[in-house]
Amino acid sequence: MTKPALDVQYTTAQLNGSTDITDPTTVLAIAFLLSKTDDFTTTTRINIPFDYGNVSKLVLGLEDNQVYFFELQVIYIGGEVEKGGVLSFQTLVISTGGLETRPHVMTFVIPGAPGGQDPDTGYPLPDDPGQSIEVPCRFHLASNGAMKTFKNEDSTIINQVGTIRVDAGQTIPEVNMIVNVEGHFKGPVRAIYRGQLSHRIEV
Repeated sequence: MTKPALDVQYTTAQLNGSTDITDPTTVLAIAFLLSKTDDFTTTTRINIPFDYGNVSKLVLGLEDNQVYFFELQVIYIGGEVEKGGVLSFQTLVISTGGLETRPHVMTFVIPGAPGGQDPDTGYPLPDDPGQSIEVPCRFHLASNGAMKTFKNEDSTIINQVGTIRVDAGQTIPEVNMIVNVEGHFKGPVRAIYRGQLSHRIEV
């Protein structure tokens, strides 16, 4: 299951989680895992108060300009653990306190195609010029601890410059397409990770 990211540039975030649990007596605890890396090698674990039939609120103090990854776990009596699912990622609402979470704009061009020939008349068809796309996003510079490396076709190695985050449902470029985030980055897409709430584009 792809883990969504909590994308913040403010010091406090509030998450509201609703639940599909029908029998609260089977639930021992609910845990919230917070990590600065998507592999969850180092996590902060916080127990979430479980109030059946109501929305539990958890307020976290977070660092500025830091992307956080999170995972919700439901621990049942008997030790069974279920990740996501019961506490569905789609039911999470992140309150930004009125701050804009996608302050940047990513632009790229979907390539066109030669017009070819009309099969009925034989007349040439006009070329498809392609389509210019603009997507609200947030650009983060890669930090030294989480910086990846990529290999070019000529086998040269380059360092990751940053990460672009867009909401799920937006049109996104393909790997190797040139994207531009004005004032922050212009260059090729190196990798794409699609999540349930947002997509991560590494450049």
